[in-house]
Formats: sequence, C-alpha cells, structure tokens
Amino acid sequence: TIVAVEYGAGGSVPPHYHDEEELATVISGTFRDDVNGVVLGPGDSAVYPPKSVHSFFSAEGGVLVARWSPPMATKPNGEVLVRRVHVVASPASLTA
Repeated sequence: TIVAVEYGAGGSVPPHYHDEEELATVISGTFRDDVNGVVLGPGDSAVYPPKSVHSFFSAEGGVLVARWSPPMATKPNGEVLVRRVHVVASPASLTA
C-alpha cells in the first residue's frame, strides 16, 4: 500500500506503530520524527520495522509518501480499507 500525505504547516502524526513495515519518503518539506530523533528532508527515507514506534511533524508542511509491506487491505479504488495504526502514549508503552 502506498499513500502520499500532504501536511499543512505544523502538521503532525502522534507516536504510533503499524503491524507492517513502513518506508517513509519525503517529497517536499522537512519532517521530524521525535520518537527516533530523525529529521528527514526532500529525497530522504526512513524504514520502520513492524511495530516500530514513530511520529511525524512538519513545521512548514510538505508531502510524505508512506509504503507499507505487506500491503494493507484496500478497496477496488485503492482506498485503504483497513488502517492498522496503533497510537501509543509513549514508546515505553509498547510491549512485545
């Protein structure tokens, strides 16, 4: 499953994880992952293993493309049918 997400200035996603591996690639703008101390700019990518807690914040806004593997379930039009996102209060709250 591949999704392009456009973030407005100050846009963010709280700490969360997926059951799938995620490859996040920045198309424009700068994104900060405060959970892992990573800053990504245009052309940069980060790989998050399954159940790896991460977050995104963009002060100026931008576009981030996320790819999950194996693919999430989708409708025939490509819309994500099952969005397996697990929001966590903090990385310490994630249990194996």
